[in-house]
Amino acid sequence: MTALTRSCAVVGVDAVEVLVEAQVIQALRRFSIVGLPDSALRESKDRVRCAIENSGFNFPNREVVVSLAPASLPKQGTHLDLAIAVSILAADGQLSEDAAVGHLLLGELGLNGSLQPTRTTLAAAALAKRLALKGIILPRKNAALASALNGPPVLPAECLADAVRFLKHGGSLPDVEAVIPIELNSAGPSFRDVYGQYGAKRVLEISAAGGHNALLSGPPGSGKSMLAERLPSILPPLSKDRAVEAALIREASNLKPIGLCSSPPFRAPHHSTSTAGLIGGGKYPTPGEVSLAHRGVLFLDELPEFRRDALEALRTPLERSVVSICRAGGRTTFPADFLLIAAMNPCPCGYHGTKGRRCTCLPTDIARYAAKISGPLLDRIDLHIWVPPLPPDTLTKLTREKTKDDTAAMRTRVQNARRRQRSRFGSDALLNCSVPSDKLGEHCGTSDSAMKLIKSALESTMISARGFTRALKVARTIADIDDSDQIDPQHVQEALSYRLPPSVGVTA
Repeated sequence: MTALTRSCAVVGVDAVEVLVEAQVIQALRRFSIVGLPDSALRESKDRVRCAIENSGFNFPNREVVVSLAPASLPKQGTHLDLAIAVSILAADGQLSEDAAVGHLLLGELGLNGSLQPTRTTLAAAALAKRLALKGIILPRKNAALASALNGPPVLPAECLADAVRFLKHGGSLPDVEAVIPIELNSAGPSFRDVYGQYGAKRVLEISAAGGHNALLSGPPGSGKSMLAERLPSILPPLSKDRAVEAALIREASNLKPIGLCSSPPFRAPHHSTSTAGLIGGGKYPTPGEVSLAHRGVLFLDELPEFRRDALEALRTPLERSVVSICRAGGRTTFPADFLLIAAMNPCPCGYHGTKGRRCTCLPTDIARYAAKISGPLLDRIDLHIWVPPLPPDTLTKLTREKTKDDTAAMRTRVQNARRRQRSRFGSDALLNCSVPSDKLGEHCGTSDSAMKLIKSALESTMISARGFTRALKVARTIADIDDSDQIDPQHVQEALSYRLPPSVGVTA
């Protein structure tokens, strides 16, 4: 007799239905799994056998063949254990053949039959919702997160025996409604800790309001990293749908689950990160840092120290907000709509152009250091700002006085600017940074004097064609912060000042 159960495999960040078929054959005692299982899944034979026997059931004393369909799709992980065990019991007649057909089964089995939590909870729950199944049976520790999608009934089980008992006799499993999904809303560190640097704070406010990428240049110790780490504190919290998006990506990358989090992601990879680590990849493609920063901030400190090929790979996700990874087995797409904040020193020693500190680098060293970042990548960064060291007198004065916390005021201005954009575009999914070029005239209305400034910058070749559209979008964001319907000359002038490359800021 052949029995069928449903489970899933994760491709990218989405779950794909896997039909688990088991057949008990009158032959020598043997247990085999077919359908491209990975090594962890092949080892489930021993886990499933022990779990069935230790749960009070009989493992068939005949040949058992388990097929995972579609056979052409590689499967990995241990979350298919429960579906395999139930299909074997149904094929052996210890359970009705169609008892589990309408349910999605998920969970790793311990040798004693207990159900261990898995890391494919949200993707599986989303699949069950798409397929309109009767319910999803999974480990109790995963139940709260799965219930956040408001899909089919979530049926938490402590062990294999619980799942079989429910499928055989119906009734109910432990109530999941008492378990509340994790919801974090920590704003993180505050700008109160940053002395001065009002120009850099202004740039980060514009960046947060319109979704514009920014590059902070300056000597060591001027506060570049502190400023970047505090950017999430002025970003709007994630909606439930976006929190689910972020959790799905984290789940697909096999990181420690943290539940649903309303705080925007903040990722700060080390400069030794490989291209695959930054963009995504691997034999079974997993999300990279650009996808883990989806709907949040990707902070690249010491930008010139990153691998050149890794930085160049950023170009496509910065333009298209997605990453497509092609392998012999197929194509996987990951979302990558992130806010890039980068920081760099002006030279290898870090003090070129800094008053009071002597630079020890040769001109060729400085040129070689700056050349590590290509022009096309710099052209995709809308806001360039020089972060100078604070003068000693100013610094000591600030430490004696109570530091003003600009976080609340900055967050209010960002939220007001986002509200104007939502009203303009009819959706909170579109920000000024991603306005299509053919819609610039409609959404970025400028006064005649403001357009003359932009035309002058184009004629002087200070900006490229891409720089023109990006400067116009930044000017639109600045106007939104100022609560202005029209882009005026002061908005364009400020936007153009941020298009200057870092070397200009150093020598100014």
